[in-house]
Amino acid sequence: MSLWLPEDNAFIDNPELLKDTLSRYRRLLNGGGYAFWEWGLTNGSYRCGGSFWEKLGHQDIDAPLTSTEFIQEYVHPDDFGFVYNALMDHLRHNTPVDIVYRIRAADGTYWWTQASASSTRDGSGRVTHMTGVNFDLSHLKETEKALRLSESRHERVLASSNDGIWEWSATDASTNPKKAGRVGKFHTSYSFWEHLGYSEVEIDALPENERLSIWKSHIHPHDLQKLHHVLMKHFVTKQPIDFEYRMFGEKGKMFWMRTRGNSIFNIHGRMILMSGININITQLKESEERVRKARDEAEKANQSKSNFLSSISHELRTPLNAILGFSRLLATDKTLKPTHIENAEYINDAGKHLLRLINDVLDLAQIEAEKLSLSMEAVLPAQLVEESFKYCKASAEENQISLMFDQRQAQNLVIQVDPIRLRQCLLNLISNAVKYNVAGGEVVVHFAKDSQNLIISVSDTGPGIPEEKQSSLFEMFNRLGAERSAIEGSGLGLVLTKQLAAAMGGDLLYCDESAPGACFKLSFPIAADASLNKPQAQQVENDKTKKIELLFPESKNIFYIEDNESNIRLLDAWLEPYSQLTLLSQADPFLGLYEIRSKLPDMILLDINLPGISGYEILKVLKQDPLTYHLPVVALSASAMATDVEKGLKMGFDEYLTKPLDIDKLASVFNRFFSSKAA
Repeated sequence: MSLWLPEDNAFIDNPELLKDTLSRYRRLLNGGGYAFWEWGLTNGSYRCGGSFWEKLGHQDIDAPLTSTEFIQEYVHPDDFGFVYNALMDHLRHNTPVDIVYRIRAADGTYWWTQASASSTRDGSGRVTHMTGVNFDLSHLKETEKALRLSESRHERVLASSNDGIWEWSATDASTNPKKAGRVGKFHTSYSFWEHLGYSEVEIDALPENERLSIWKSHIHPHDLQKLHHVLMKHFVTKQPIDFEYRMFGEKGKMFWMRTRGNSIFNIHGRMILMSGININITQLKESEERVRKARDEAEKANQSKSNFLSSISHELRTPLNAILGFSRLLATDKTLKPTHIENAEYINDAGKHLLRLINDVLDLAQIEAEKLSLSMEAVLPAQLVEESFKYCKASAEENQISLMFDQRQAQNLVIQVDPIRLRQCLLNLISNAVKYNVAGGEVVVHFAKDSQNLIISVSDTGPGIPEEKQSSLFEMFNRLGAERSAIEGSGLGLVLTKQLAAAMGGDLLYCDESAPGACFKLSFPIAADASLNKPQAQQVENDKTKKIELLFPESKNIFYIEDNESNIRLLDAWLEPYSQLTLLSQADPFLGLYEIRSKLPDMILLDINLPGISGYEILKVLKQDPLTYHLPVVALSASAMATDVEKGLKMGFDEYLTKPLDIDKLASVFNRFFSSKAA
């Protein structure tokens, strides 16, 4: 669009038109972001103005220009030479003026500008006026600078990473898009081939049209076919390529490569250009292999430890079954002398202590192997504290120790825990507080609320724990010198309690706020909007001579397959007082199967580890036999780890009891299967 310019005589006839035209051009010149200038060479006049000139902080110039020193004042010293030469060439040879240089602002800074100029000449060819325009190039120069920095940065990154860069262009993709996707030029960086052991001289000597096939020849044959499938999938789905494969490099050495890339496709869906990088991941793969081997070895060692503990547990529980069983029978025999009964009770207590030690070791092993089975429920912990007091009541009364419970600050708070495991934690802490107390002392369990946690404190009035020993409180088998005293212990209770608390989302800490005495604090998050489950109370054995009542009068035949004679004799002795029960037994599992089919007892008790055939195999035979599939089968095994119990129930046992046998639990099983009155 051109601007309308009136004839010269129109300005003479209409001064207002001249004024309006001049105003319009001034607005255009000042509002366009340019600096306009005119140099009158005949009279040396120089005029300059415009918005860019004002942006530089200069005022309009309307002054005589008698030398180039005036121009030099506004041009960067490093640029003045070629600016001066460009002006002189124009004056002498009418060379076009189109130059880029730095111009000085009023504050002394320099801005990039581009200048274009033309001139008016007289009849002899001499320049009378030179007119030009400057505009701001600073933002473009900054962009160029940033681009150069970015390119330089990428070059440094690529050089330092040693990644191979490649680009695969399709044949005739630019001239004939329908032919795109065919094998074309394959451009690579030097590092692309250096991965394979090539030198720069060898890389330069590679035939351009054979480079792709040469590269493919280095790929492991098993992975080459996979790579073809990856490429075909990429062409169909248009998803980026990310593939790991093996290659053979210098002297046939194999290494791992990872290729990542993507393509540009034409409107027909054919590949035009594919670009990507190759990354040597051999060290990463070797590290992964070392980690895998270490993990496998750790898992194997862990499994070996679990197998060892399971085996040791089984071997210890088998004789403990006889020790605890017969000692309890002796303790209930009224025909013995009181001293003999007392001796039997000592044997029974020692056996129970050993059993607790075995159970603690197995629990710690399961926690370390992250195989501890927890049944998390919302419970009122106050009920568990009161139950724990019942267990510890006898030993507390023996030493005249008072058991006190203060729950006023958190009486109705509910926590999400495994009630059996929390009871175990409380028993450990309270029994320790009783054992390490003084005669006539106190054990206090106190509830408090701290932020979002319930704090259960167990404190005693004993001698406490010296500060120098507190750092060793939670070390396995470290009894802090108590092993030289008459107090029994294993050094596992606190360790197990802390780890059980952690497994349930809580914590156990020792604090020496109470003086004298020791104080341990269990903390658990308070449950929000949880349905309350009442912990199932466990029977506390206060009267060792009390016989469990059977709730059925009918006679029942119990068949027991067990290869250990002492275990058979023990169970026979246990069941002797129950006239309605008849125990049949067999040490040989194959003969036992035959007798079961012949006699069809009311219940089968079955050991797991039997000679020649396992209890699981016997169970399978019984459940598949139409004559015996309906008979209840109860496992009675020394394999007592949680995984053993879970496996047994999953395999089809109606109940799984562990050795040492708890006759009360067995009586409960009889009641459950044989009595309609059983709960």
